[in-house]
Amino acid sequence: MTLRDGGHQVEFDWPVSFAAQYSSAALQLPHMDFVEIGYWKQTGKFDGKFYSVDEALVHSMNIDSGRLAVMIDFHYCSKDLGQYPSQNQTSFGLIRLTSRRESVKNALDFLADLKERTASQTSINIFNVSNYTHGEILNTLDAIENRPPDFVYLADTHGAIDLTQDGERFAEYAEKVTSFGSMPGFHLHNHLGYALSNYQALHQLGFRVADASLNGLGKGTGNLQLEQIVSVDAALPLLDLWAENPELFKMERRPHGLIAARLSAADHYADQAEDMAVPSADFFAFLQTLVGAQRDNFDPSLMREYFL
Repeated sequence: MTLRDGGHQVEFDWPVSFAAQYSSAALQLPHMDFVEIGYWKQTGKFDGKFYSVDEALVHSMNIDSGRLAVMIDFHYCSKDLGQYPSQNQTSFGLIRLTSRRESVKNALDFLADLKERTASQTSINIFNVSNYTHGEILNTLDAIENRPPDFVYLADTHGAIDLTQDGERFAEYAEKVTSFGSMPGFHLHNHLGYALSNYQALHQLGFRVADASLNGLGKGTGNLQLEQIVSVDAALPLLDLWAENPELFKMERRPHGLIAARLSAADHYADQAEDMAVPSADFFAFLQTLVGAQRDNFDPSLMREYFL
């Protein structure tokens, strides 16, 4: 997911030739099933061509689309099925739909329609799971069981989960997903440095697939680093691309992002705090005032009002 989640670092405006080179090299790695190239049919956030990938862009990359994946954010995507190519046109090997827990039933209906139209494999990604109770996650999985996609991912969106300390309940989730015939997966962020140890714990907990990106490129302070989990000799072509394009692989660790992760809050609050030059202690105090969905759903007015 270097190109998709890492797209946040370059406004989703990758050079097409680089994206094609990267995809081709990454697909040669052992155990690499898909390369996720970007978002699909999105509006409202970014203008970069990999935020709303179109069929012409895929053709120009000259990559087998059956090995490519795309992400759809249910809250920002087109709901017009006629805008999506049918299975007789350009199709992706995997369509991943991400949704908040409260919208998962509608998202599943949409995903089932997409699967029928495209014949692609499908995944539902439930994000912000660090802020959901055990019962809320189980109820969400109950809803998914009625219309199971090929994959069910839990996303540690805020990089706040430590599976070495909190693995038992996640093993229960993986077992439930497996029981209704889907493949359990985990989307790992690395805000607090847990991504690698979490990855190493996944198999024992029953998860079968995970995401990674070169140099941990991703939203906020990044993701599981691909180069840490594959052999050096297998990664050499990707490392060459990194060396040749250092400006595309910048991944900063930011103090406000670490504070936000500790309190399981959206990265956008950290961005806003940096723009407003809010001292760390004051930012920490502000985050403690957030309740419920405010932690996950960024509201810029909250911080402005707090510091008036």
